[in-house]
Amino acid sequence: MQCANPGAKLACKAMQTIVIAKTRQLLLSVSVSRPADGKDLAMLVHLPHGLFNPAGVTMGVDDTSPETLPIQTCDAQGCYAGAPLTSAKLIAMTKGSKLNIAFQDLKKQTIKVPVPLKGLDEALTKL
Repeated sequence: MQCANPGAKLACKAMQTIVIAKTRQLLLSVSVSRPADGKDLAMLVHLPHGLFNPAGVTMGVDDTSPETLPIQTCDAQGCYAGAPLTSAKLIAMTKGSKLNIAFQDLKKQTIKVPVPLKGLDEALTKL
């Protein structure tokens, strides 16, 4: 859990980061945040450079059909895709065991990364 103080209220996020063990390079990071204004939760997927951006990122919980998120922007730290979290998505994520994220490298080979959802419900309660 990370929080920052942009003004008078805290903006907090629950985050899961996965790195490649050998190189310690970022494979992906997923964060769920509640903005300081207290509005709806949002999810942000942080990806490394070297992606086939037109393919976007797919995301699904357990065995559900994945949805495609467009890659919105890239900077010196990597690329980002985000989505608002509807109540249906939140329920699926808190009851699920893994978030399946997939993206393509520059050779258009699919990279699939299972992200454990254990502890998400507790983290969301703290948000």
